Amino acid sequence: MASVAENKYKKRGRILDAAYELFTSKSVTETAIDDVVRLAGVAKGTFYLYFRDKYDLLDQIVMFRTSEIIVDAYKKLCERTDKSSMSVPQQFVFMTKQITEYLRKNKKVTALIDGKLLLCFSERGYAMNGSLREVKEHFESLITQLKYSAEDAKKRLYVITEMISSVSCRAVLSEKPFSFDEIMPTVNDMLTILLSEVNTVDK
Repeated sequence: MASVAENKYKKRGRILDAAYELFTSKSVTETAIDDVVRLAGVAKGTFYLYFRDKYDLLDQIVMFRTSEIIVDAYKKLCERTDKSSMSVPQQFVFMTKQITEYLRKNKKVTALIDGKLLLCFSERGYAMNGSLREVKEHFESLITQLKYSAEDAKKRLYVITEMISSVSCRAVLSEKPFSFDEIMPTVNDMLTILLSEVNTVDK
């Protein structure tokens, strides 16, 4: 017999799955909470045990999906036999390619994420996927190797993540003002600039 905790986990999961299906097949604005609970097979009161409203539900779905995308990209990086010989910019470019190619191939997910990759880098995000903290710490550590302080590393990682998220999502969803293929080489160029060593930047 399933425990109370297991039943709660399953109910929450059914709500998340139902909402994801509805949000991607229709849209967030066209989906009501009643639609979600009906598809999930739970009472409306149960919904409010786990989520404040529809947009809190959306945020949690985005956190979950973005954490999956980022951790999967990081696993692929770690599986590379030449990882130890890759420069800092090369590792970032590799991660960027994995993440953005996923977004390009999965437009419905990209529409849901809508430039919010940073949402997963929060305590709630870490609770959903413990591997995220390892990813964040790895890339902050890489930036400190370029002679930046730990605080500056956090700021640069924030800027990089925001840039990749907003630019790639816009390129995938609207192709304006530039298409995905047109803008991504520039994103990679900007990564190289942002990941130049301190003494190089200061000259």
